[in-house]
Amino acid sequence: MSYAKVLSVGLVGVTGHLVEVEADLAAGLPAVVISGLPDTALHEARDRVRAAVVNSGQRWPNRRITLNLLPATLPKFGSAFDLAIAAALLGGSGELPLLPLEGVVVLGELGLDGTVRPVRGVLPMVAAAAREGASRVIVPAGNAAEAAVIPGIRVRAVDTLHRLVAFVRDGSPLIDPPADSPAPVTGGPDLAEVAGQQLGKRALEVAAAGGHHVALLGPPGAGKTMLAERLPSILPELDDDAALEVTALHSIAGLLPPGGRLLRRPPLQAPHHTATVPSLVGGGSGLARPGAVSLAHRGVLFLDEAPEFSKGALEALRQPLEHGRPQRGRHRISRPDPTGAGRQSVSVRQARRGCALRVHPARPPSLPGPALRAVARPDRRAGAADAGAGGGADGGGERCGVLSHGRHAGGGGSSGGGHPLGRPRPEAERGGGRPAPAPATVAAARPGHRRAARAARLRLAVGTRLRPGDPDGMDDRGSGRPGPAGPGGRPGGDSTTDGGGDVSAEEERRVARVALTWLAEPGTRAVHRLVQRLGPVAALDLLLDGGSPDGWLHTTVAARSAAADARAVAAEALDRADRLGARLVTPDDDEWPARVAGLATLQLPDVTRRVDGETAPPLCFWVRGSWPLGEALERSVAVVGARAATGYGQHVATELGYGLAERDWTVVSGGAFGIDAAAHRGALNAGGLTVAVLACGLDRPYPMGNTALFDQIADTGLLVSEWPPGAEPLRPRFLIRNRVIAGGTLGTVVVEASARSGATQTARRAIYTGRAAMVVPGPVTSAMSVGAHELLREFPKARLVTGVAHVLEEVGRIGADLAPLARGPQRPADALDDDARSLLEALPRRGALGVDGLAARARVDVRTALRKLSLLEELSLVVRRDDGYALAPPARQKRATSASPTPTPTSPAPTTPALSRPAVGDARP
Repeated sequence: MSYAKVLSVGLVGVTGHLVEVEADLAAGLPAVVISGLPDTALHEARDRVRAAVVNSGQRWPNRRITLNLLPATLPKFGSAFDLAIAAALLGGSGELPLLPLEGVVVLGELGLDGTVRPVRGVLPMVAAAAREGASRVIVPAGNAAEAAVIPGIRVRAVDTLHRLVAFVRDGSPLIDPPADSPAPVTGGPDLAEVAGQQLGKRALEVAAAGGHHVALLGPPGAGKTMLAERLPSILPELDDDAALEVTALHSIAGLLPPGGRLLRRPPLQAPHHTATVPSLVGGGSGLARPGAVSLAHRGVLFLDEAPEFSKGALEALRQPLEHGRPQRGRHRISRPDPTGAGRQSVSVRQARRGCALRVHPARPPSLPGPALRAVARPDRRAGAADAGAGGGADGGGERCGVLSHGRHAGGGGSSGGGHPLGRPRPEAERGGGRPAPAPATVAAARPGHRRAARAARLRLAVGTRLRPGDPDGMDDRGSGRPGPAGPGGRPGGDSTTDGGGDVSAEEERRVARVALTWLAEPGTRAVHRLVQRLGPVAALDLLLDGGSPDGWLHTTVAARSAAADARAVAAEALDRADRLGARLVTPDDDEWPARVAGLATLQLPDVTRRVDGETAPPLCFWVRGSWPLGEALERSVAVVGARAATGYGQHVATELGYGLAERDWTVVSGGAFGIDAAAHRGALNAGGLTVAVLACGLDRPYPMGNTALFDQIADTGLLVSEWPPGAEPLRPRFLIRNRVIAGGTLGTVVVEASARSGATQTARRAIYTGRAAMVVPGPVTSAMSVGAHELLREFPKARLVTGVAHVLEEVGRIGADLAPLARGPQRPADALDDDARSLLEALPRRGALGVDGLAARARVDVRTALRKLSLLEELSLVVRRDDGYALAPPARQKRATSASPTPTPTSPAPTTPALSRPAVGDARP
């Protein structure tokens, strides 16, 4: 017989699949080929099986052997197929009659000496075999007790390959599994051992009873870890089905204790805060290992120091907590339900006063890093007005506060309008699909969210403006445009009423500025003139009514108005800015930068493109950051340049950013790759203030690769944009943005620019606005220096700068910020008079020269030569020898130079004292 087949089981995740191990022996050169998607461990089985067969006293067939594992499309992992492969080989070669193994599942790993070693995951393998209808299974002796817990299947064990061969040939008995005895519940920390901590213990009891999440907050040593480790002690013992699931997971992980009995105590998993994502949710190549979430199935997953877990690890917990099963790649790991899926989650928190517990229904929350840190560190979170999101320990003593991460009445610990993560809530989350309460009600329930309520009132106000003279007080045109002129001559009156609150004239003007910015790109001169003449509200009404004085602007406004209502878009932009943590700054605000008003006089010559002619001052700014915008730009310098910057350019930009910030100057740039990013980072490294002016919405930072840099700038500086949140970074907007960089600062420094560069356009706008324009020179062979050098040639007003001192001389105070003159090192010979210098230069480089010859070479008399030589000798510049005078050794001159005082670059060189005293025989007094 040259063909044989033996049954085995393969695992994919925690699911077992019946596998047929086929062996075919054919004539040809001796070789072993394994097919059926084997992994590396299974590929190496041919060497292990050959050694085990030979060392067990059996004959190895010297033929071409083909091993196939069916189904061929199922990946096969691990070494549990070794014993089945050996039995199939011996059966195919005629050494063994395989009739006794008909319908028997064979599992086990072979050692080189023929011993059968235990394998991981025997419990789910045997369960899969029973599910597929197998009646008998042969397992390693070390796994016999573990496999015997599966009912409905007969388990036998072997310890060597020789015992299996004897059983098949002669019917020798196999090893019976140990007698099944009830497994005692292993001891562990018990909640009854805790003295005091009534609030914490009560919270754990509620969480255990309902299968709820619980967060323990408090100072170090308050007992949080002690309580969490004892939560399994009050959970009920696992029933048969649950114990089988838990034991199977631990079997796959290789964590079953000796004896192989079912685990009856709910498990506790406490991964370290440095745990990786695969160690938490499981996965990996080959045989996927269960992670801490799966191993905590039917038990407790304890995240000690939860805020210290990485953001990726916490985000990876979102899917298991929401769906009740972790999934990693293509391998479904398990079906744990640590959240108690299907039951209403209850959050437990400590009341502000007293020790009573307040229980609120809530959905199982996610665990993002920022939200968790806000809860775990009450002293550092935003929105502290809510009592429910209060501090951790009660009075800082030995008691531990218990808080939830979910929503509850009175608002949450984040700034996001009641949502725990600061995100807008879907309709389904607002109380069983009921409509959201009116904005006024929301404002009353959550006094800490006035900005969101104001934005909601603005949205409701769109299209409901009062029209004087109308009995109903409503504009029947339904577009939100005003009727006839109201009081004060302004169309539509001074306020808008919607029944939920009044929109003041100031808010209406702000909405109008945002709407105008959306209708026409920032910098449009026709819009600026209308606003200057009529005001923002009347200008908006005029444009919406088709009264634009410019044909191109009329077309643009008509196209935008057909797409959406301008005031509705503005209200939505204000709402999005509130959620983003940004603010709108208009000329009516105290922090408006007055310097940008100079853009009204900006006129570029030889304008061939519309975008070069639209250089009007901004209507408004969107700002993210805590600094007042006007104060930040008061002492500011723009550092711009090429995106594809060289190492030289990035080094110079970083040095400029660092030096300016170190001297309390604000560094302004566009946040792009290359020079812009280097200047921002230099300022941040110096701990100074930097401002990034974007050409898109603040919620869509461009480029995306600088997102982390933008977040850092927003934390310590400012992100600024003229475009509302959600605006895309279109190409023309960068040139429009550049006028703000040039006009809002005192000067612009160009560090590297190609022949076609937006940085040179920024410098041109600075020159025509009357600001300082500076250029850093670069190598003439570099393509990134062509634009910078041409700028110097084209504009005489552009100044060449090489460092921070030169920049400050151009933008600083007159006479106070002058750059020091560049000087070389000061030498003692620099203070010599003409006669002494002539004598020093007349000395030969090598050897010595007498006084007479030296005087003749220096063209001085002997008396003068003697007098000056004595002074040179005193200065350690010459030495006297027996044959005359010679130059002092270089080392001696170096010591003399280091000992002499070195003048500062800005001060004149001091006169050498030895040369200022009267010479012997002089007629001077």
